[in-house]
Amino acid sequence: MPPWTLDCIEWLQSCLDTHERGEDILSDPFYQPRRQISEESVDNLIDALDEEFNKEVDQFPAYHQRRSGANKRTDWHRLSDRNRRAMVEGLHRILEEHEDYAAAQKAAQSAGPRPPDYSG
Repeated sequence: MPPWTLDCIEWLQSCLDTHERGEDILSDPFYQPRRQISEESVDNLIDALDEEFNKEVDQFPAYHQRRSGANKRTDWHRLSDRNRRAMVEGLHRILEEHEDYAAAQKAAQSAGPRPPDYSG
């Protein structure tokens, strides 16, 4: 499982909990995505999430009921435009953070080992 998966699952669960409390899902006001996120992209991702979650709940209802209490289909597409965008921006931010970490790790590995520092 990729390392970002758990962060995304945690974010989606937090969105669900927030929505079920009747509150708005809030975007990070300081987050500026590197790439513009179009309304079409938001719609496509929300539709894909609904499809994937609903397929899972439909195929494995007993497992999901025991594991997390999930026993109903998601309806993310019914959220307000603002809430849907906040959800997608949160996922986007998580993926960008993991991309940054992976790039830093790759750069450190390609730089090779550093000689010990005996100056101190």
